[in-house]
Amino acid sequence: MHSQLRITSALLGALICLLYAVAPAAIAEVREQDFLGWPALVLADEQVEAVLVPEIGRLVAFGPRGVAAAGEGNRLWLSPDFFPRPADMPPAVDKEGKRIWRNYGGFKVWPHPWTGWPPDAALDGGATIVTRLNEGIRLQTQRSEALDVEVSMLFKLDQEQRLHIHISMDGSVERAIWPVVQVPGAGHVLAPLDPAQALDKQVTSPHVDGDKLATVLTAVGDDGLHTSRHAATHRKFDLRSQGGWMAHLGPQGNLRLRWPYPHPDLSKHPYDGSFYFNDSNEPARQYLELECYSPRRSGEHSWNIILDLAEDLALP
Repeated sequence: MHSQLRITSALLGALICLLYAVAPAAIAEVREQDFLGWPALVLADEQVEAVLVPEIGRLVAFGPRGVAAAGEGNRLWLSPDFFPRPADMPPAVDKEGKRIWRNYGGFKVWPHPWTGWPPDAALDGGATIVTRLNEGIRLQTQRSEALDVEVSMLFKLDQEQRLHIHISMDGSVERAIWPVVQVPGAGHVLAPLDPAQALDKQVTSPHVDGDKLATVLTAVGDDGLHTSRHAATHRKFDLRSQGGWMAHLGPQGNLRLRWPYPHPDLSKHPYDGSFYFNDSNEPARQYLELECYSPRRSGEHSWNIILDLAEDLALP
């Protein structure tokens, strides 16, 4: 295993907790610009850029400096149906007047469990209210009438080129905050697991009875790191991490999703993260999702996650 991966799960968990406790804001610029046909806000420092499109309420790009220019080096997956923005957007409703869900890609937040389909436009794909703050940019959704919930996302960079996302959710029903990070389909998922437990006890598929995770690499020693690539269509796997993170290692570069660890409430969540494979015959439409879950709460509650370029991770 690559020497840079040799860090114990316990130490990694402690480091992640420290990241949430001490996250000095970077001196970042905020600018307005066009991003592949969409009016966008760019949060940038000297090394990384994060691109937000308030019109559809999401982060659409994160990567090295210059990613905002044309998407080169973007660690997020974007649907080719909407990026670049088509001159004629597809219809928003069907012949019966029902909303047609648009999978734009990028990063978004859903409430978990979700009730009904397609997702409410107020929470997924609808316009958000923008607030520029000294420490970053906040996007605020409209309140969903169907779910009686609204979401706020504050984006800021720290001095280590990490993108911190402080998520607040206010709802009348007990739900978890469910961040969803869509990344390109090619590559591997890397996550810290308990080496003393069987893989299928820590990573399970809730949608395919008896399905097994195809492990193509397992770390030695006590790291408990596993990477996998599952080629079947529409497969989701839940995991119980030993460090509060997952990473995608792909040809366009790496992206890591971190969340608070240890999880504050595993009594209602036997898992703290998930990853999901959506394959297609067209490579441009293949994507993965990295997901995590806050404790379930009603009323106003929050969850802090971090995205970084995971330059310390590599496959052997």
